[in-house]
Amino acid sequence: MPILLMLAPVVIGVVVAMLVIRLWPRPVPNLPRRVTTLAVVGIGLALVIEFVVLVSGSWPFQSIGHAAPFEWLSGIPGRWQFVAPLLGGVVASVLLSVPAPAQARRDGAALARRTPFTFVTFPWLITTAVLVAVAILLAVAGGLASQPGEDGHYTMWMQDAGLGDVGRLIYGWAFSGPSLVLLLLLAITTLVGLALIARPPLADSTEEDVAIRRARSHTLLAATCGAALIHVGAVLIFFAYTANLSTGVPVGEALVPVYPPFAVLAPVFLGLGIGAIIVGFVLWFRLLIEQLTAASRAREDNATHAH
Repeated sequence: MPILLMLAPVVIGVVVAMLVIRLWPRPVPNLPRRVTTLAVVGIGLALVIEFVVLVSGSWPFQSIGHAAPFEWLSGIPGRWQFVAPLLGGVVASVLLSVPAPAQARRDGAALARRTPFTFVTFPWLITTAVLVAVAILLAVAGGLASQPGEDGHYTMWMQDAGLGDVGRLIYGWAFSGPSLVLLLLLAITTLVGLALIARPPLADSTEEDVAIRRARSHTLLAATCGAALIHVGAVLIFFAYTANLSTGVPVGEALVPVYPPFAVLAPVFLGLGIGAIIVGFVLWFRLLIEQLTAASRAREDNATHAH
């Protein structure tokens, strides 16, 4: 049963992604074969990385056992739950940014100035920036709220209970520090990728080339959003765990309950966290299906031209 619960966001993400594509299809231009191949590999690797860590069931506050030959999954450190989606996002963004094959121009190169944001849509750009900013704020907030545990690492939320301190694990610097590094790397690879997509001269078939660059920029930003959403979801679930601290301090014959000041937010953190992870998987699976469809269409076109 724990494994099924861990995999639930993945299953829901696949189903919803297929439903969204069916109800609201997004036209994808005829992309170069190298572009679609690298996109499928990049997004696929991101999904595999996240799937393996998710199915391990290893969180900083719990671990489940696995039967042979999958017992190695239980040995994955819990902190990988936070960095795995960001690492997958970096891998995907790098492969999504590989320049398309150069196309020779019969006339001179277009002199219009192009920036990394020339072919992106404003809503996707703002959404990506907001999600990355939220992830950074959560990392800083968790770090500032943390205190050293017995091992000296900043992993504990400590609270004065009157007769002593009580504490619980929190998303402290020991967990959020690596996330901040990968968030910075993800932002850099995304910006560099947008620049690499926009920089080459436009092909003679300008409208088709512009459509391809817009589609590639959208895919890159959507992949980054998916990584940020899954990461933020994991962090919020951890905050829900911390907020759910419930203990009691004996005062005479009575037991006085002690809760964190943000305990009322535990259900909110949990609901938002699960929702963010599901939406992140929906984005990644939609991108993967779209790229697989584009690659299949390209093969059919090449076979038709060959005949």
